[in-house]
Amino acid sequence: MSINNLSESTVKRTILDDYESMLYLVCWSATLGIGSSQRHRKSKNLEKLPIARWRKVPIEAIVEAKRDHFGTEKSLKTKIANFFSSAIGSNNVSDDDDDPDKAWLTDLACKLRRTLFDNSSEGVGYECRGTSEFEISGLSRPKAGRAEAYGRPVSGAHAPASDEPVVINPFEKRVEKCDIITKELLAVIDGYWEAAKQEQNKPKPAPKEQVGKAEKEGSWLEAV
Repeated sequence: MSINNLSESTVKRTILDDYESMLYLVCWSATLGIGSSQRHRKSKNLEKLPIARWRKVPIEAIVEAKRDHFGTEKSLKTKIANFFSSAIGSNNVSDDDDDPDKAWLTDLACKLRRTLFDNSSEGVGYECRGTSEFEISGLSRPKAGRAEAYGRPVSGAHAPASDEPVVINPFEKRVEKCDIITKELLAVIDGYWEAAKQEQNKPKPAPKEQVGKAEKEGSWLEAV
């Protein structure tokens, strides 16, 4: 479930909550191994991994875990993606950081996270970014990706009329920009869908026993 749903927030539910849920499912499945034939970890064996916090009670603990794990891309990589299993389409297990399947899943998770929680599209304000509420008081508009700028005081025409702090809920603000963010998420999914189809259409290497036959016949393709 999305952070918004888990926290029983009054913020309106949108398709963005569904995309957020999909991100968590991608990470959970990637940790276990994609597909039953490539599932190399059992659910009970995840207890020592940070992702196990997603099913700990009370619910507030799950909310805080997800806020932490998806607050930054670095946190996602080190606490979640670092433990992704390999094997999307092979029977080989690899914890090698250079494994292409693991890298592919990590990149997908990071792009979905970036679009949901660090969205910097034109027309999407900094108020939509992050996984937790934050206060602004006497602040200028921070640049994209400059979370530390939230605490920088300013003066003059850019300062708000009041020094009273304003609490910003990024999930509430995200609803207002739902259409823009959804289009970006669809673009991410479409991009990976096309990449997956291209990968699937690549010629498959011949099994070892057929390679020798191909060499004798002078054609590798005939052995495939």
